[in-house]
Amino acid sequence: MAEQGQYGFPAPQWQYQTGMYAPMYNTGTMGISTGAMDPYAGMRFQGQMGVSPQPFQTQQQLGASLGVQKGGVKKGKKTAGKSPAGKAKPKKKPKKPKKKKPKKKPKKNKADLAKKKAAQKKASEAAKQKKLRQAETARKKKEKEREREAAKKKKMLTKTGKKKKERDPNAPKRARTAFNFFLDSFREDYKKDHPDSKGVVDVTRAGSERWKQMTPDEKASFEQMASVAREAYTKAKEEYEAQGGQAKFKLLKGPPRPPTAYFMFLNDFRQEYKQKHPDVKGIKEMSREAGIKWRAMSQQDKEPFESKAKAAKEQYIRLKDMTPEERIRATADCPQGKVYAAFM
Repeated sequence: MAEQGQYGFPAPQWQYQTGMYAPMYNTGTMGISTGAMDPYAGMRFQGQMGVSPQPFQTQQQLGASLGVQKGGVKKGKKTAGKSPAGKAKPKKKPKKPKKKKPKKKPKKNKADLAKKKAAQKKASEAAKQKKLRQAETARKKKEKEREREAAKKKKMLTKTGKKKKERDPNAPKRARTAFNFFLDSFREDYKKDHPDSKGVVDVTRAGSERWKQMTPDEKASFEQMASVAREAYTKAKEEYEAQGGQAKFKLLKGPPRPPTAYFMFLNDFRQEYKQKHPDVKGIKEMSREAGIKWRAMSQQDKEPFESKAKAAKEQYIRLKDMTPEERIRATADCPQGKVYAAFM
């Protein structure tokens, strides 16, 4: 018969060795035991903890084995630019550099400041005065230029306001009058009596008054000199006109514009009109009748004048392409420098 153990159960045939772990069905693994225990006792009770000769804190030992330090949980390795969840961290804005505070200027003496302000004010006033002087000088200069231009334009106009014709410097000058010869001799006597007088206005005025008071016999010598001068001028003018005259001078700058077909017709009509109406003066009535006749003419009647105008235009183009010297040589045979006389 089997041997009975404690509490009336059969005695077990085996025993736990000292220092072994005993499985406890209700509490799990137990600590190290220093003595044998009844394995069945764990079924009825909570089990028996072994007594350790060196007691320890369970929580601290378990924490130490997991690598947890006192005071917090161990963190894993950091990944550059990423959070533990794998999301990119927002970039930090760069810090703005701090503005440097301006250095405080050393305080100046009030007397020095007053002197500096006075000097600045004086310089400002001097600059303003300089600008005003420059503006006044520029205004006066412009005024003088306008006056010179006006005087120049006035010289180019006649007394009636018409533009003067440009004269050829080689053309003979007009003959001097009897008064001009008298004034030459009178000027010498006037200067002796009036040495302080300047200009020609006073001399001319005094000479004019003296000329009016002179008798015909006193003027006779001066009239004789004027007559000789007129004869010389007339002869020189005829020679000048024979060589081309003013028309030749104009050719140096360019040929005159060619006449139109109507102008060709008007030249012929003028001669006929003068023969029929010798008493009529002026060109107003003649021009009116010429215009009426020209408009009434057929194209066939106008053809001769248009062909002449076409030839004159071709001549104008040829002369325009020449140099001044070539132009003068080409028109040397033209009467009085009239380059289109052959087509009229």
